[in-house]
Amino acid sequence: MVFGDDDDLVRAASDAARLAQIGKPLPESVVSMLRAIASTRQEQTRHELARAAAIRAGELGEVALHVLKVAIFALA
Repeated sequence: MVFGDDDDLVRAASDAARLAQIGKPLPESVVSMLRAIASTRQEQTRHELARAAAIRAGELGEVALHVLKVAIFALA
């Protein structure tokens, strides 16, 4: 997947969170790639992107939210 903008990152992060929600294994390489891309954004932007991805993903449990916020967007 080629990432052109923040919308692509939000889409990929929400897809990853949905996989985590249903218990599908998420390759560490995918998490690492998304984290690397997110790390190029300012902290406030990462918070906004995490919120947008959570909204896009829909109802998420604790594990999926953890994947989204911590593993991908490096937010504590």
